Amino acid sequence: MGGWVLDVSALVAFVEGSEYAASVRAMAERTGRTLLVPLPALAAAAQRRPGLDPGGRLTALLAEPMVVAVDGAAAAGPLFDRLVSRASGDRLAAMVVLLATERGWPVLTDRGESLARLRPDLLVIPS
Repeated sequence: MGGWVLDVSALVAFVEGSEYAASVRAMAERTGRTLLVPLPALAAAAQRRPGLDPGGRLTALLAEPMVVAVDGAAAAGPLFDRLVSRASGDRLAAMVVLLATERGWPVLTDRGESLARLRPDLLVIPS
C-alpha cells in the first residue's frame, strides 16, 4: 500500500470540489492508498476559501475510509526541528515534509520547489 500526504493546495482543491480532487479521491479508493491529511493544512485550506463551505466538504473528506488525519503533535523531534529551521519557521511545511519522509510517500502540493529545498529527495506531485 502507500499513500499521499495532502498539502494545503491539494486540500483547497477538495474545498473547491475540483476534478483534480475527485480524481485523487477515486485513485486512492481504487488502489487502496491512504490520503494523509495534516490537520494544520486542513485549517489553512479552510481559511483560504471560506466562502465555499469548506467545513462541509472537508468534513466529508475526513469521513472517507481512506483518509487519515494527523494532528500537530505528530510533528516533533530533532528532524522536525531541523526542517522548521530550514523552512524559516514554517511549521506546516516542515510537518508535511516530515510526514512524507517518515512514510516514503509523495506530497500533493503547489509548492514543490520550496518543500524540496527542505528535503531534496522528496517526491512531489503538483496539485
